[in-house]
Amino acid sequence: MLSSLLPSSLLLERNSTPGLKLLLTGGGKCNLTHTGTERETVLHYNGKKNFVSPSVYSFPPSSIRKYFSKLGLETVEREDGKVFPSTLSSLLSRCGEIRTNTNVKAIRKEEDIFILNSGKGEMEAENVVFATGGASFSKTGSDGSTYSLLSSLGHSIISPSPALSEILLDEDVSKLEGITLESALLESGSFKAQGSLLFTRRGISGPMVQNLSREVGEGKEITLSLSSFPSSSIKGLKASAKALKQIHLETALPTRLLENTLGWGEKTIGDLSKKDIAEYRDKIERWRTIGSTKGLLDK
Repeated sequence: MLSSLLPSSLLLERNSTPGLKLLLTGGGKCNLTHTGTERETVLHYNGKKNFVSPSVYSFPPSSIRKYFSKLGLETVEREDGKVFPSTLSSLLSRCGEIRTNTNVKAIRKEEDIFILNSGKGEMEAENVVFATGGASFSKTGSDGSTYSLLSSLGHSIISPSPALSEILLDEDVSKLEGITLESALLESGSFKAQGSLLFTRRGISGPMVQNLSREVGEGKEITLSLSSFPSSSIKGLKASAKALKQIHLETALPTRLLENTLGWGEKTIGDLSKKDIAEYRDKIERWRTIGSTKGLLDK
C-alpha cells in the first residue's frame, strides 16, 4: 500500500541516530560550503571541475549560505574558509521528518514517481536524493550498499577509490603511531606540500596527506622530509654529545621517532659512521618509500 500522506521533506536514516559519520569529522559538525568564489570552489574538484562547474556556478557558496539563512539555520566561518552550521542539532532540525532504523532495500520508478521499499511498506516520492556516503566506514552505514540501488535505476557506477584518507606505507611504522610533526614536507610526483603530519599504525595522515591520498592509489613513491636539518651538518656538531639527544635538540623531532628510525643507540656524534649519516639522510632528511590506499575501503 502506497502512502499518499508523506511530508514534503522526509529523511530516511538506516541507523538509530542520524549524523553518525558527521560526528567523526569537523569537530562534530558538517561544513555546508566554503567562503571561496565559484572559480576557487571548482578548482578543489581536481579533474572533475568541468563536471561540477554548472552546479557550482548556478548555486554558488554565497547562495548556499543565503538559502540556509532563510531557513533560520545560522552558520559560522572558520579561518580556513569552511562554513559550518552553528550546531549539528540545528542542521537536523531543518531536515523535515526523520525516520530512523529505516533501510531502503529497493527503489523503482513508475512514470514520474519513485517508489521506495524499506521493508516497512512502500513510499512514494517525486524526487529522491541519495546522501549515503561511499564505502568507507560500514559502522556508520557508509558501506557501499547504495550502489546496487543506483544501478537498478540505470546509473553507471565507477569503482570507488579512497580519498581524503590516510596513506599506508610499505614500511612498518607501528612504533611511531601517535607521533605528530608540526612541519613536515611531503612530495610525490608534482605534488609538494608542507604542514602537520601524523603517524598512524599503518602509515601517515594529516591534512596534506589526505589531500594527496586520492593520487597514490595502489602504490606510488613518496618522499617525506621530517626535518630541514641537513645530514651534511651532523659531523659539525659537538663530537662528544650523545647523537640522538643532539639531533633532537637540532631538529625538535620527538625522541621516540629518532629512537625508532635511527639505529644509533648510545653513540656520540663522533662515533657516527658514514652508514649512520646515510641512515639519517634516508629516514629523516629524505625518506623515500611507497605509499598506497589499497585496502582502505571498508566494503
